[in-house]
Amino acid sequence: MKAYNVNNSSKTIWVEQKQTAWEVCQVLAEKNYYKPGSDWTLVEHITDLQIERELEDHEIVYDVLNSWSRDSTNKMYFRNNVRKYELFRRPQLYLKPEDSYANVVDLNKECRQVLIDDFFSGTANTRIPSIGLKGVHWLKSGKKSWRKMNFVIRDSGIYYAGKAKNKSQSLPWTCFSRTEENDMFLPSNNKEFRKQHKAPTEYCFLVRTKTNTREQHRSTRCICVEDELQFRLWTNALRRLEYGEKLLDNYATSRDWLEKLSKEQGDRQTACLSPTLHSNFQFGDDRASIILPDMDDDAGDIFAARFGAAWNNGENVAIKEAPSLFDINLETDNQGMTMVRLHK
Repeated sequence: MKAYNVNNSSKTIWVEQKQTAWEVCQVLAEKNYYKPGSDWTLVEHITDLQIERELEDHEIVYDVLNSWSRDSTNKMYFRNNVRKYELFRRPQLYLKPEDSYANVVDLNKECRQVLIDDFFSGTANTRIPSIGLKGVHWLKSGKKSWRKMNFVIRDSGIYYAGKAKNKSQSLPWTCFSRTEENDMFLPSNNKEFRKQHKAPTEYCFLVRTKTNTREQHRSTRCICVEDELQFRLWTNALRRLEYGEKLLDNYATSRDWLEKLSKEQGDRQTACLSPTLHSNFQFGDDRASIILPDMDDDAGDIFAARFGAAWNNGENVAIKEAPSLFDINLETDNQGMTMVRLHK
C-alpha cells in the first residue's frame, strides 16, 4: 500500500490481511520518523468524487483496499487529526449537547469519565443512544439545488421531513440513510466543494452506501449544515451511532499503548542517558560538565536523547554552564519532530 503524506510524499508498506488501521498508522509513523500518537489516521480518498473518510482504528485496511476496482485512482492518505478523539476529551459537548455541561469549557478528568461511563454503559448488544439530535439543514436535491429539510438522528439512522401542512399534523419522517448500510464521507476540499456544488455553507458531509463488491452501484447523498459546531456535532453523532462502543475501545487501546510506550522510553533513557545529564564526562583528555536549565520531564527526555547522540559523535568540547554559554531551544517542526538547538 502506498500512503501519501500532506505534502504528497509517500511511503509504500506491506499490509497484512488482518492488519488494523491503528497498526498501519504506527508503522507509517515509524517509517516517516514521526512521533507516535493516537491522532494519526488513515484517510480513504475517492479521487473521482473528491471525497474522503477517516478509517477508524479497528477497521481492516486490506478490506478497504480490496473494495477498490483494479483501475481505481483512489488514494490512502496518512494524516494527523487532533480532533479524532475529541469526543472523549470533551464529552460534555458531544454526549450532552443540550445539557448545562455543554457550556463548560473544561471538565476535570473525573467528571469527563462519569459522562463517558454513563453514556456508553450497557451490554455489547445494546445500541448506543443517538441523543435525538435534530435540526433544520439543507439537502442536495439536484445538481446545484438545495432544499431546507428537518433532520433527526435516531437509533437506526438519519430521517428527514418537509414542512407539515398544519401545526396539528406531525412531520412525515422518511428514512434518509440507515446506519448499517452507509458510510460517512467528507469533501476533500470544503471551499472547492461549496463552489462546485453551490452549497449554502462550507460545512457538508455525505452519506454513501456501503458495498462489498466492486460492481455494486454506490449512491452518494449530501447534507449541508449551518456552522462548524453543528458539523462537528452531527459527524461525531454519526460516528458514534455506527461504531458505538468500538470507538471507546479504540481510544482506550491507543491511550494505554502510548502510556506503556512512554514509560518504556523513559526507563531506557534514564538508564542509558542519565550520565549525560547528571555526571561529568571523560571525553578524550578533557572533562566537561553540563548544567541543564529547568524543563519538564518530556523536554528533558528529548534533550537527553539528542544531546547524548551529538556528544557521542562529536569532537572534544568544553562546556561549562549551559545556560550562560548557550541558549537551549526545543523546537517542533511541521512534521512533529522535536529538535534541540544550542546557540552561543
